[in-house]
Formats: sequence, C-alpha cells, structure tokens
Amino acid sequence: MAGRIITCVEVVDWSGNGTRDLLLSAWDPCYDGRVLLRRQIGTNEDGSPILGKEELVEGVRGYVTAVRDGDVFHLVSASRMRKQIYIFPNVGKKGAPQFADPVRLDLDADWVKATSISTWPASTTSMATASPN
Repeated sequence: MAGRIITCVEVVDWSGNGTRDLLLSAWDPCYDGRVLLRRQIGTNEDGSPILGKEELVEGVRGYVTAVRDGDVFHLVSASRMRKQIYIFPNVGKKGAPQFADPVRLDLDADWVKATSISTWPASTTSMATASPN
C-alpha cells in the first residue's frame, strides 16, 4: 500500500468464514481504478485482524461499496466525476465471490447547485433517481 491514496475501504467476509477482509479502492494514477483485496489471515491478541498480501479483484474497477444481498454481496462503483453508477453483480456464492460484467445505471437528475442546504428547493426529496432503462 505504500505510496497509494486509499479512498474507499470496505470490510467484507470474502471467504464466507466470518473474517474481516478489506476491499481497497481508489481512482488515482497510482491505483488506476483497481480494486484490491486483503484477506484476514489471523488475529492479534487485541482482536485486530492480521491482513495478508494484496490480491487484485479481477474485472472490478473504480471506487466500490459492498451491498449485501442475503449470503453474498454485490459491488457498486460510483464517482463524483461521472454521471453513472456501475453495479458489479456477484454471480458466485457465499465464500466464492465472482463478479459479472458491470451493469450501468444512468442518472436522470436535475442537479441542484447551492451554496447551502437552506437554498435548496423545499420540494427536493431526492437529488437523483436511477433510470429504469
């Protein structure tokens, strides 16, 4: 991890065995949008996890957030730099995640640019809605 700026850290149970594994992602020149996994390989006396070496999560890019769905989790990639959200569906099973090609959700939104919340329109309940198509 030396020399990298990590902007997203997600704690997941990658192996399905109750461990605290880390997904690390960023979108900077050093990281190039890659997503890395560091599996918990042990536990220190104070209960903190001991992490293994970095492993590349193949086919997944961008800032990611894990979204639970029963025994598995899917990965969602979003950025303030683009108007799309990508979902990487987990087509694997508990303990053996495998991610399919991303599904792109385009945002159909009227973005409100304001200097403070008090200037937002009173009727604004959601800043963006995903298009069903």
